[in-house]
Amino acid sequence: MSDALLSKAFEAIEAYDDAVYFVGGCLRQLLLQQAIHDYDFVCEASAIALARHLGQVLQAPFFVLDEKRDIARVVLSATDTLDFATLQGNRLSEDLALRDLTINAMAYPASIDLLNGNFKPEHLIDPQGGLGDLKKGLVRGIAEANFISDPLRLLRVFRFAAQHGFTVESRTLDWVKQNAPRLQYSAV
Repeated sequence: MSDALLSKAFEAIEAYDDAVYFVGGCLRQLLLQQAIHDYDFVCEASAIALARHLGQVLQAPFFVLDEKRDIARVVLSATDTLDFATLQGNRLSEDLALRDLTINAMAYPASIDLLNGNFKPEHLIDPQGGLGDLKKGLVRGIAEANFISDPLRLLRVFRFAAQHGFTVESRTLDWVKQNAPRLQYSAV
């Protein structure tokens, strides 16, 4: 994918009328200085409307992934996508509190500066302490209820620990052990 296309996407996102945040795993990857191919954003307004707008601006395919939950994707290349979701809850902090792990529960205002490597720590939104856990190499769950609501998240604990060589926090490990039987009821 061309850097110019990604820059154009970030410029259009930054210029959008409503607040848009770079979130989740892609922000974690950026902070770890690792490659990103799946760019995730949350929007205070309609994610589908923003994705449709970007599809037009970039002349790129746009797809609704979940109309009910207002989630959409813009495909930039065979390997690179932009995913947009409307905030869960009324505020960004509520959305982040519903995520699985602290290292996936950070946000940063979407900006071309961020894409260009100009990370400003004061702009990081990190109510769960994800940056500290990232620096410590710690996989820590946010709430047991988040694993109960989606048992596949239990497996993500070990995936992230293995991928990054991180340690699993003891309370999180207890949650995984206690809720492992729930995996049999998960859709694969």
